[in-house]
Amino acid sequence: MGRKRDISAYRSWQNMKTRCYNRNRPKTQNYIDNGITVCSRWLNSFGNFYEDMGERPEGTTIERIDNYGNYEPLNCKWATNKEQGRNRCNNRIISYNGKKQCLSAWCEELNIDYLKAHRLLRHHPFSYVITISITPL
Repeated sequence: MGRKRDISAYRSWQNMKTRCYNRNRPKTQNYIDNGITVCSRWLNSFGNFYEDMGERPEGTTIERIDNYGNYEPLNCKWATNKEQGRNRCNNRIISYNGKKQCLSAWCEELNIDYLKAHRLLRHHPFSYVITISITPL
């Protein structure tokens, strides 16, 4: 692990701990209220964190796969902003044809205008939105 190469992973490790434990940070209360912590293996050991997560790829940050889960090896990955945006707890998750994903992912996959789909979903099921919305963006 070279000094320059581990700086971004180290910052992610520090920021992860700050989010969970620094009461001077405004959003820390959200983590405390949801009981989100850093696992004991990572809390005081950047070496263990780096061993489990590896070097942080450019354009990514640490993401908890389960938003209500802790920062721990089986619940974390490096993710892009787009991936993280699709893993927010306030996203509208839609099950369709045996697959679950957020509305924006469905819209991208089916080439549907997001705002149109969002408006239609207020009063119609997703299957209806698909049938009337399949138009080029």
